[in-house]
Amino acid sequence: MKLVLTTKDGETKKYPLNGAMSRPTLNDVMLLKMQTGMGLAAMQEAVGKFDVGNLAAAMDDLDALQAMRGMIWLVRRQAGEKLTVDEACDFPMDTLDVEDEPGDEPDAEVTADPTTGTTGGDPGTAVPVDVPAATSPTTTTLKLPS
Repeated sequence: MKLVLTTKDGETKKYPLNGAMSRPTLNDVMLLKMQTGMGLAAMQEAVGKFDVGNLAAAMDDLDALQAMRGMIWLVRRQAGEKLTVDEACDFPMDTLDVEDEPGDEPDAEVTADPTTGTTGGDPGTAVPVDVPAATSPTTTTLKLPS
């Protein structure tokens, strides 16, 4: 999967999401906490609750907004862009999209289990993320480390 956005300059950019939040550097984790007030685990939990089908509700949830900002910032940093969180997220919201890549199986989405407490969301509120092919050929949801 790829994150797609259009910068303020009008340039459309695509960023790989595969493993984006599983490979941050120690410096990235520190800067994430300093710039958003959110650590990696809190960000992953908030992203796990994000309801992509109800963006209006997400726009009212500060944790969801900060998690989205953190995820976008991490993805752009891993693409070599040295930006602050504010700079990384300064683009028109209506240009934000997620694009499937060849080999992605969007119908294989696994939703969160609200009985496990791993995401705290309802079954329909899970955010799918791509898992490396060596682990699984399907799309799954983010889970917090225990």
